[in-house]
Amino acid sequence: MSATIDAIVIELQSIKKELIKKYREKGMKASGKWEATLHIQMTNISGAIFGQDYTEQLEHGQPAGMVENNESFRKVIEQWIIDKKIQSNISVSSLAFLIARKIANQGWDRAEYGGVNLISEVLTPERIQRIYDRLGKAVGIEYASWFKRLETV
Repeated sequence: MSATIDAIVIELQSIKKELIKKYREKGMKASGKWEATLHIQMTNISGAIFGQDYTEQLEHGQPAGMVENNESFRKVIEQWIIDKKIQSNISVSSLAFLIARKIANQGWDRAEYGGVNLISEVLTPERIQRIYDRLGKAVGIEYASWFKRLETV
C-alpha cells in the first residue's frame, strides 16, 4: 500500500471510531444499527465512510414538514421505541403515531437530549486541515520516492 493510502486509511479509521464514540456520548444509540453498519470503503486512490440513510438527521435533525406521518415512518418509530426500551402507559403503536405526528409537524432536533451535529463535532475545520496536511506530506514522500527511482534508471 502507498503512504497516501495508508494515511487515508488511518484517518478514516480514526474518524469512524470517534463518530461511534460521539454517537454513544450523545445518547443517540437505539438498536446499534447505525454504528454497526458504519463502514469505510476504499478505492485505489481514495476512501470514504458510509452509514445509514438517516445519518443526515443525526447531524442536522429533521425539519418540520420533511417527513410524512405514514405507516412506514410509524414502523420505524415503533422499532426505535422498542430498541430504546421506552416504557409508556399507551401501546407502542399509539406512542409511535404520536411521535411520528410530532416529528412531521414540528421536526426533531434533540436540543434537550444532547443535540445533533454528530458529524461536525468530529470533522471540525481544524481536523480537516490536519488531514490535508498529513495527506500532503504522504503525497510528497511518495513523489520523492518516485523521483529517486527515476534517477536510478
